[in-house]
Amino acid sequence: MSHDRRNIEISRSDASVYDGEKKLPPSSNCAIRGGRDQTPRTRWESSDIVETAKKKKLPRLPEEEKANNYERHEQEDTRRWYVAKSFFDSRSLVADTIASYDNFVSTGIQTMFKDSEPIEILPESRTPSHKVDDGGISKVVIRLSDPELRSKPEVAYQDRETTNGNPEEADSMKIPMKDMAKCNRGDRTRINWFVNTELNNGGAAAGPSSGENEHIEVETFAKTYTRKKRTKAKTGSRSGAHHGKTKAEISRNGNSSFAQSRQSKMEDKKHGLNLEQDVHRPPEHLSKKDSTSPAEVRDNTVAKNWLRGLGVEEGGDQSSRGKMSNGSHPEEAAAAGLVSGPSSPRKKRPNPNVSDAGHDYIEVERFVKRRPAQQNTNLAVDEKLEGGNSNTGQDFVAAKPKRDRKLLPMEARLRGMTYSSPLYATVTMEVHYGPEIQSNTGGLFSNPKPSSGRVDVIQGNSKVLLGKIPVMVGSTLCHLREIKSSIAEETSKGGGPGQHGECCLDPGGYFIIKGSEKVILAQEERNSQKLWLSNYKGNWFASYTARKKGFSNYNLQRTLVKLTPPLEKDGALEKGLWPLFTVVIPGVEPIPLGLALFALGVTSDQEIVQKICYEDSTPSKGFNEDLSKEKDDVCPVDTVMAQVIVPSLNDAHNQLEKAYKDWEKNSFETSKDDRDVALYFIGGKSRTKPEPNQSLSHGKQLLETRLLPHLEDGRSKAFYLSYTARMVCLGYLGRERPTDRDDFKNKRIELAGEVMSHQLRKLMSHLQNTMKKRVQKHLSKNQEPESVEKYVEEKVITRGFKMAFSSGNWMGQDLIKNSGIVFDLKRSNLISTLCQLRESRQYVPPSVRVGDGARHPTFTQWGRICPVDTPDGAACGLVKNMALTGMVSCSGTDTPVLGCFTDNGMKTLELLTLPALRETTKLFLNGRWVGFIEVEKTLYLVTSLRKLRKSPPTPDLYQMEVVYDGVKRELHVSTDAGRVLRPLLVVDKYELNLNQERVVEYISEKMGKPHERFDWFLLNDVIELLGVEEEEKALVAFHGADLELARQQRKTGKRWKFSHAEIHPSLMLGLSASLIPFPHRNQSTRNMFEAHKHSKQAIGVYATNLTLRSDTSGHQLFYPQRQLVKTHVGMCLKTDELFSGQNAIVAVACYTGYNQEDSIIVNQSALERGMFRTQHYRTFKAEERSQNEIFGKPSAPEVDGRSRSIRTSQILEGDGFPFIGCNLGTNDVIVGKVGTHSDCAGLSRMKEPSSTRLKAHEKGRVDQVILSQNEDGKKIAKVRLIETRMPVVGDKFATMHGQKGIIGAVFRQEDLPFTQEGIVPDIIINPHAFPSRQTLGQLCESALGKAIAKRGDQVFATPFMPTCTVEWITDVLHQSGYEGWGSETMYTGFTGQAMEVKIFIGTTFFQRLTHMVQDKIKYRGRGHVHPLTRQPVADRKRNGGVKFGEMERDCLIAHGAAATLQERTFHLSDYHEVLVCRGCKQMAQIGSDRVPSCRFCKNETREEIVRVEIPYSCKLLIQELQSMGISTGLATEIIS
Repeated sequence: MSHDRRNIEISRSDASVYDGEKKLPPSSNCAIRGGRDQTPRTRWESSDIVETAKKKKLPRLPEEEKANNYERHEQEDTRRWYVAKSFFDSRSLVADTIASYDNFVSTGIQTMFKDSEPIEILPESRTPSHKVDDGGISKVVIRLSDPELRSKPEVAYQDRETTNGNPEEADSMKIPMKDMAKCNRGDRTRINWFVNTELNNGGAAAGPSSGENEHIEVETFAKTYTRKKRTKAKTGSRSGAHHGKTKAEISRNGNSSFAQSRQSKMEDKKHGLNLEQDVHRPPEHLSKKDSTSPAEVRDNTVAKNWLRGLGVEEGGDQSSRGKMSNGSHPEEAAAAGLVSGPSSPRKKRPNPNVSDAGHDYIEVERFVKRRPAQQNTNLAVDEKLEGGNSNTGQDFVAAKPKRDRKLLPMEARLRGMTYSSPLYATVTMEVHYGPEIQSNTGGLFSNPKPSSGRVDVIQGNSKVLLGKIPVMVGSTLCHLREIKSSIAEETSKGGGPGQHGECCLDPGGYFIIKGSEKVILAQEERNSQKLWLSNYKGNWFASYTARKKGFSNYNLQRTLVKLTPPLEKDGALEKGLWPLFTVVIPGVEPIPLGLALFALGVTSDQEIVQKICYEDSTPSKGFNEDLSKEKDDVCPVDTVMAQVIVPSLNDAHNQLEKAYKDWEKNSFETSKDDRDVALYFIGGKSRTKPEPNQSLSHGKQLLETRLLPHLEDGRSKAFYLSYTARMVCLGYLGRERPTDRDDFKNKRIELAGEVMSHQLRKLMSHLQNTMKKRVQKHLSKNQEPESVEKYVEEKVITRGFKMAFSSGNWMGQDLIKNSGIVFDLKRSNLISTLCQLRESRQYVPPSVRVGDGARHPTFTQWGRICPVDTPDGAACGLVKNMALTGMVSCSGTDTPVLGCFTDNGMKTLELLTLPALRETTKLFLNGRWVGFIEVEKTLYLVTSLRKLRKSPPTPDLYQMEVVYDGVKRELHVSTDAGRVLRPLLVVDKYELNLNQERVVEYISEKMGKPHERFDWFLLNDVIELLGVEEEEKALVAFHGADLELARQQRKTGKRWKFSHAEIHPSLMLGLSASLIPFPHRNQSTRNMFEAHKHSKQAIGVYATNLTLRSDTSGHQLFYPQRQLVKTHVGMCLKTDELFSGQNAIVAVACYTGYNQEDSIIVNQSALERGMFRTQHYRTFKAEERSQNEIFGKPSAPEVDGRSRSIRTSQILEGDGFPFIGCNLGTNDVIVGKVGTHSDCAGLSRMKEPSSTRLKAHEKGRVDQVILSQNEDGKKIAKVRLIETRMPVVGDKFATMHGQKGIIGAVFRQEDLPFTQEGIVPDIIINPHAFPSRQTLGQLCESALGKAIAKRGDQVFATPFMPTCTVEWITDVLHQSGYEGWGSETMYTGFTGQAMEVKIFIGTTFFQRLTHMVQDKIKYRGRGHVHPLTRQPVADRKRNGGVKFGEMERDCLIAHGAAATLQERTFHLSDYHEVLVCRGCKQMAQIGSDRVPSCRFCKNETREEIVRVEIPYSCKLLIQELQSMGISTGLATEIIS
């Protein structure tokens, strides 16, 4: 079944005006009218409407009353949009995803480790000298606890940025050369300067109050040796003035550079220098990473002597702290600037400085390192002491040990790193020894142990690093969370992410893995904490899934009650054919239901029948009296249900008798009662097959751990299992429907936090297995365990997450690998980014065929899932997008809810009796049956819970869901994560709680943070967050007219008691669909095309930090504009940057025939003025894969391709990269590499061993060159090319209404028609596009935009608004001086004569899509062919051929173009000639004597061997058949 579109029609009831007379359907008033000037008639002038009105004699409201109705509706809509605006101000569109991740890192990991089980490791093999009886190690227990994400993403100190220094660079870093000259003499020393500068901001250094300063440490290693004749100051290979550059390895957007230290290291080897050694080393206990404080260092005698050896004095006042060795303050050495602009050309590097003074040869290597000042407040210089080395008289500065520095998302993208945070935990290892320990000879066990049964606890000094977990951008672990609070603060205070290399509009909610932006799509999963009732081929199932705690044992403990009906269901009870109940426990064969209940403590069959088949009673006034009259063991029973359950009890007794016989056979000494025998029977049914003497204990363990593990005691489990069997029985009798799997109340949305928790559990299981194998390896060698750090392999978790993000294979809820969870973040425009972050996906295995029920929208999706934004094709209805007000709940606390239950008289299941079972209300919390309460107290409990929701102790209880089912007498309270909620206005006594007084109060008190504004409405009972299940019990008003009608009907006796009302009906749409003007006037498929395709393919400005990004590809629109006709959603979101297009003057006419079908005609003069001009970005990456290749300019051999070598030498500089502003084309080297010989220590220029070249159709101007180092220590290079593109014939455009078009012709302005005002249209489209596609919304937008452009007013085209009608649009056009239908007389540009008909012309918002001719054009003369088939390759970048498939072949056959078909498929594909023997019909061959012969029939007659033309693929097929022993002959015929 093909799913090409989703037929979802949006209600058009608001297209007509409600005036108290009649709801009129939308007429064809938007039709294009030509000819003479026609004024639109009112609706009462239409003959059919007038006749209908006369027959019904509808009353007409006076104009004044109609105006009052309009004004009242507008005021009410204004108040509603106040609430909507506060909702969007309080939370971003990706707030749920970020909150889910924050909950995962804050409480999810803690709970996961807290519930984990210890690892017990037993020695696999024991030698005679290592026995448990002799006191050897009996077992090792490892416990993991107290996880901690200790720090935010950082860069390790070893991962330093290197650059060769010179005097000019030292001047730019504000380091005086006179201090550097002190290193020219004497031994190798280390000097530390500490410089305060702003954290990676690329701007001027911020003041101390900004809190974002950091320290830059410049380590200078001076190497000295003497030459006799002269001294030459030798600098690095890439020196130059880099004024204002604080990040030399990040970018080369101008004159910034990255030094190559490989050359200097080779020179050091020649002269025997070793930079890694330091003469002045600190004491051993001071050189550790976590050193002591400066005060402790001063109190230590050894430290004092060491500091004196370095020339550091004791003492020092406070004012001397933080100064450099020359006395200058660190603030004077502040560095500024990140990446220079793309337009600045890179300057030529200066020649090395030569100094004739002195006799020392100096080479200085400087390593620049940043670290945050807030975390390293003590990194400033503690003391400055004069003296030091007696030979040189140098000044030394004592500093604290080096620490890591902050890693921002911008640097992670540029350097290809993973934005992650380390996970630490306390690892404790308990070593258990045997009962008696004897003396052994040799080995580690030669010493006798002091006592028997000893337990040694081995624990590290600090927490152990388990691995690194990817950090979501914008979460609590992200550095940007501290920097960016809101865009408003950034604009007002000048701070925010913009100064740290981040985009101001970046929403966050994604991950950075190896420099690539990855997003985890929300997954739709079934609610596992709910009792599911299903029917499959007549078999009824009721299942409850509970997750077992831990890592390795993290499997879904699913308890299943199955009812197997007889083969003949009709009259089964009368014929004696009974259904059987069985219970399925994980790891156990199916057991009868009665046996399971006996094992849980049920004593009789009567009790089982009363627990399952009790008859519901109707509550009455004498409820308590009737309850007291009944005996405790008597409960009315439903006889029909009892007939269904009794056969299963008989089967249970039969199985119990067999278990009795087996019990007596094995002669157990324990008491012989039904419970023990049932436990013995269950233990024997285990798949592990325990010994008979262990079956009883094993059965107890199975019931405790596998059967309903969320319940503790057996009585509670018995009641819940009986409740499950009752639901199965009701479903079998037709009294209960199966659980709807497509209903959203039975689904949960798993966001990034839940998805990552599944993956972390699986990786922790792998880590535990790795630790277990390593410990067992030690024990097998009779070695005692070592430190716990040796057994923990951090790469398991780190690499596991990287592989999951890279491959896309993730562990789902059922711990089965799922694909399609992780995707690359779309960056075509901001709408595509936000929509992808709000997408949800229903995973369907490839082997499962999805029905229409899973694809079609349900009523439970109203206001939560966008009915428009979904793809067409196989994923239709499976990939959804959240509505604007749809929000996913986070995991809340249960303690206040349980407290409210207890305060209102809840009793636990241990106190539940059989009479109370049918006369009380069951209380469920997140699917768990926690207790019961009297029916009379139920309504008061519901009121108390809803009061708790309005004023909760914690914010997460705002999302609590309270549902009471009076028929089943069940109260369900949900606080779990994954429920889809939406805000609704509260209605009290037919009136909204949102009135004018509340709005005035809100405006006066809304001063504060954005999230406090929406909380104000929640606290004042103006808004409630309702879930799907609770909304089913509510009556929601669609708009204000419904409340008005309800108030009128109340007077007549009809009562529609509304409990809630919609904020606005248009909020049911998603982000992309809500930006469409007048979507209710379009065909649903057109809205779907715009919402899911065109809006996400439109070119705009997707980021404000394009100079600091290195995306693989991207587009940018030069002059984006706002929509003239837009919706209220754009105003509430404050995202005018969302629009990716321009307002064009569009005429609807047939002109010259070049705009047939989807073709459009574009004004060339407008294109030359910059309309729809874009810039295309393309980044090429390269890496030094091995030590034998480095970046450099390849040599220019003069053998073949002389012009190519000259071209390479012209565009590349000495470092192997092109200069900024260089124009490159096909086959040009964009990144050069040189290789080294293994037998030579120096560099050897080779012929481009692996240089990166541009392929076909690749060209552009060099805009950015970045040279950096990734986290593996390898150098990486990125070169970005830009290309400015004007629209050409073949480029694709689209409107906001799904009207797509291709440029068919480009005319000059003087050749296009014009109006009386001299207005020339920018675009001309064909009028035949409207009748078939029915996009009347575009006509309304064009007409209204025309009036807005003339008047300058701001008008909204929000759907479902009764005020914006066709009548109102025509009135506005009349007031603006235009004809009511928007048509005008136009004059042809060729002759200047007036056109016969009037042309509809107006302003329409057009979008330029990413589909361009330059990216898809494909042509080929001669080129590469496949080496096997000799057919042209398919790669466009290799000048491949055009695919000619079966459909193209059939088309040519139908036209009878045989010659063209032969040319396409043969002569221009794999033309080949072979020799064929006419005798044996086999292919012949030509020998060494150039004489053809046949090797089959040995025929050498030339007349019998002919030359035949066949495709080479045919010849290849014949040879492959011959290899399999199949002979294929070619019959030939000579045509005279």
